[in-house]
Amino acid sequence: MARKLEARDDPMAQLPASTEAKYLSRHVVLVGYGRVGRRIVEALTANHIPFVVAEQNREAVERLREQGMPAV
Repeated sequence: MARKLEARDDPMAQLPASTEAKYLSRHVVLVGYGRVGRRIVEALTANHIPFVVAEQNREAVERLREQGMPAV
């Protein structure tokens, strides 16, 4: 029962059910958007390298998505 109570239906924790094939390869998966992660994102963006951020902080994911960055 404790596991069920801890589990929540969080749309920010999931990728869309279908994703275009072009988004499934040839990109960087950045785990974490802390101090170092932010600097890496700056470098990736400056060099036009596609990426997705995997972050455990829901508020950070929401902010990234509001800025148009792919995050889960």
